Amino acid sequence: MFSRLILKTASFVAPKTDRTVRAARKMTQTSTNHVARTRVMVADDNQAIRDLVVQILEAEFDVVGVASNGDEAVELAKRFLPEIGVLDITMPGKTGIEAAEELLSNGSKIQIVFLTVHEDPEFVRRALEIGASGYIAKRKMAKELTLAIKKISLGQNFISPCCSPAEY
Repeated sequence: MFSRLILKTASFVAPKTDRTVRAARKMTQTSTNHVARTRVMVADDNQAIRDLVVQILEAEFDVVGVASNGDEAVELAKRFLPEIGVLDITMPGKTGIEAAEELLSNGSKIQIVFLTVHEDPEFVRRALEIGASGYIAKRKMAKELTLAIKKISLGQNFISPCCSPAEY
């Protein structure tokens, strides 16, 4: 009797209803259609620029943190582990360069994109020396920022043509 009860229990399968079939299909479609979006952090001391950058990026990327200075950027990067960090160079306190150096020297896998008003080749050289993957002039961000992040996500570097020294 006991063994017969086990067999009957083991062979019992819940009947499939329209509701369970629809739910299973929906879960399958969701899991197969889901594509992970690149996680991005933004740091700029200018609120209007931060808002604009977030607005540009939100359509195609997950903006996981927004900072107003380099110190906040380092903390957010450690907490949220973004794949890409979009940093201004000139910020109060810790600069974008200093924040990037700290993150990259401590083993962070974050890829740095500088978004700045500085178009001087010396700034570009310095950014590349510390390991930045991208350098974009703020005046070109509407056209170049999304493209740059896509390229960097694929392992390429991106430098705004208006900032590119001839040897890069």
